[in-house]
Amino acid sequence: MNKKFLVSLLVVIFIFSIFAVANARVFDLRTNKVLKENTEISFDNLPCILENAYSGIYVGDSVKISGKSINVKQVEIIFPSGKIITLPIVDTTKNYFEKTITFDEEGIYKIDPTGKNFEVCYHAKVLLPAVFLKDIVGERVTNDDYDKNFINWNNAVALVENNLMRGALPIFSLVILDENGNPIPNLKAKKFTTDGYSIATIAGNPDNSIIYGDVRAVPYEKFVFDKDGYFVYGLSGQKLNDGFMDGGRLFIDAKNFVSNIFSKDSSKDATIADNYIMFRNSTVYPAIAKDKNGIKYVNAESVLASIDMRSLGILGTAIEYYNDKTILYVALSSAR
Repeated sequence: MNKKFLVSLLVVIFIFSIFAVANARVFDLRTNKVLKENTEISFDNLPCILENAYSGIYVGDSVKISGKSINVKQVEIIFPSGKIITLPIVDTTKNYFEKTITFDEEGIYKIDPTGKNFEVCYHAKVLLPAVFLKDIVGERVTNDDYDKNFINWNNAVALVENNLMRGALPIFSLVILDENGNPIPNLKAKKFTTDGYSIATIAGNPDNSIIYGDVRAVPYEKFVFDKDGYFVYGLSGQKLNDGFMDGGRLFIDAKNFVSNIFSKDSSKDATIADNYIMFRNSTVYPAIAKDKNGIKYVNAESVLASIDMRSLGILGTAIEYYNDKTILYVALSSAR
């Protein structure tokens, strides 16, 4: 029987007790809330002005843009066609501007006087069959400090890492939709043309996870151990040390594992005690460690939990136990 355990659930109570106070805040990650010195404009909502971030605006969306002009400068939104819409000051005592804008053009918009850009794309859905990140590591909360690009990584397409590294990204087939969710046939967009069935084909970029808009490709690694814990194979060609089974759990050479995920020098960043594991002086995770031939083996769930952090470029981890094998998954934010 397939017993799939998401690592995030392994220590959920432990983690919540740590972060309930530390991160007790909610904010829109599409907007830069931390104002830099001499900032000319601050936004209360969309559009996103974070570097390299996706705006979350689709063609046809009507969005209320509001905020404060610090230096009493007129704020303008410049459309891809060159059309300009001014955001009027509605409260002169606070220099507060507000206006609802319909973003009816695809492409790059500019905010003056900041000079910052943001992109507006069509709605796009990946055609099935496709493997998504949530299929690999389950549904995950995405609005954390390391997901500032307003991307629902759960809907990202999951690809074997070695394909990404070799630049062998497949051609993606997307269904393009309007603001009401209706397919758009025979559309000539900036990056594609849809056919009579509203399907566009887009080639992936081996140097970037972006496919189109908020549709992303996520590389993942898969490691298989047999029923006794011996290493069988890694989907991306990696070779791990053998582990062993004890009490129905897989125990692995933790330092060898993290070295394969990150780099050969990263093993020194793993701290292993008899009852916990910690990677790069981050969160301490409860663990079961067992010595064998001078090597500390750790239950695989805890090893995965110790690296499952966006700050490390890890979008998710998971473990599956079967009668004849155990499978470990690690989803990465980019190919390495």
